[in-house]
Parts: sequence; structure tokens; C-alpha cells
Amino acid sequence: MEFVTLQSKSKNAIYSNTTALYLNGFSNRIPIKYDITINNVYNGSLQKEKNVNLFYTKRELLVLGVINYKLDFGNTIRVYDLDKTICDIIKKKNTLKLYEYAKKIK
Repeated sequence: MEFVTLQSKSKNAIYSNTTALYLNGFSNRIPIKYDITINNVYNGSLQKEKNVNLFYTKRELLVLGVINYKLDFGNTIRVYDLDKTICDIIKKKNTLKLYEYAKKIK
């Protein structure tokens, strides 16, 4: 239920990064801290949450790759799809090395 409570603090909050991996079924680690992406002009109560890692993006990019995810108990939350999540994670890594690996393994 914490997913719903946290997201209710901002209509623009989107679950991202490792939290999105978990929700999309690509991690079995239940988040201790929730990764949430918000627009870069956000100034609200999520900034005070100790169990939230906030990531900021341009307003026009915020909705790129957003899906509605239905939780087991019926509520719907907004989360980035797997493709957007992978792009977000990769942009924090050494892209030259990733490119070399991709070339080698085709």
C-alpha cells in the first residue's frame, strides 16, 4: 500500500529505476527505498521522505515510457516500462564499455 501512499503525494510522481525493475518483474528485491522520478521543478513533500530516492527530469520527458501498473489489491500506480527503465539505468553507466560488450556478444 506504500506505493499508493507515496505516489498520492504528487500527481507527477513515477516509480523508476530499481523500483521499476521490481514492479516489472526483473528484480525480486522488494524496495527498501523507493526510486521515484519527478519533474525538475518539483518542490514538495516527497523530498522529505526518508524512504524515497528522488530523480529529476525535464517536464517534457517525464511521461515518456509511463505505464499504469495494477497492484495485487486493485490500485493502479504509474511506473516506467522496462525499456525506459533500462535506458535510465544505462545512462548512469559507462556507455562506451556497454557498446563494446554489445558488439562482442552481438
